[in-house]
Amino acid sequence: MTSAERGRDPAQAFAADQRGLIRRARQLKGLTQRELGELLGLSQSAVSRLESSPGAPTPDLLPRIAAVLELPADALSFVLVGADAEQCRQWIWSSRLTPNEKLLLAALLDSPQARSELDMLMTRTGLGAGTVRSLTDKLTRDGLLRREVDRERRITLLALAARPSATTR
Repeated sequence: MTSAERGRDPAQAFAADQRGLIRRARQLKGLTQRELGELLGLSQSAVSRLESSPGAPTPDLLPRIAAVLELPADALSFVLVGADAEQCRQWIWSSRLTPNEKLLLAALLDSPQARSELDMLMTRTGLGAGTVRSLTDKLTRDGLLRREVDRERRITLLALAARPSATTR
């Protein structure tokens, strides 16, 4: 460990490790930033920012990156772990997700511990059961949500795949 690494805040070090995943995966695939950019429809400078800046990629970009780099879709949900709730909210609203997907993610973000039951999500969003189920299925496939089973209460909870870290709030 270098003296610079020892002096870093743990949250900053963790965020840097997260962003490094994209760079490492790109390098393992033998791609340059320019080549990855071409595959994603981005410029080389956009890929450079993606690999080095503290901001998270847009939600619609995560599955594309995962597909090109042959990573599980949820492997990139790490990007939000280092973000606080406000950064997550900005990320959600600036994304290219549908309005209902944004509404559902924002409702989860505002839920205690960023998780909720299906019925509560229906109440918080005003969306019907079928709509909430199809949205949660899609967002789970995209790696933005996960299902948790509460065996004690015998219920399934929906949660953000990467909740804001308590250490970065």
